[in-house]
Amino acid sequence: MYNDNEEIEVGSRGEWIVDNLCPSDNIAIPIDVDEPFWLMLLDKGPYIVQESFIDDDENALIVGDVIVWGY
Repeated sequence: MYNDNEEIEVGSRGEWIVDNLCPSDNIAIPIDVDEPFWLMLLDKGPYIVQESFIDDDENALIVGDVIVWGY
């Protein structure tokens, strides 16, 4: 579980939390619009990108990035 008092190594890119995610977990995602965050219910486990690509929304994902899927 996330502890906001715990120091997080700069540049960790989220690896500290991904190892503990699994389907049926709820996670909060900070956003830059009218809402402070969105909630996501994961329906698949984390996936590590095997080949770099750019998705339909022009997000560049590189080898080693971790993707989670939910709604």
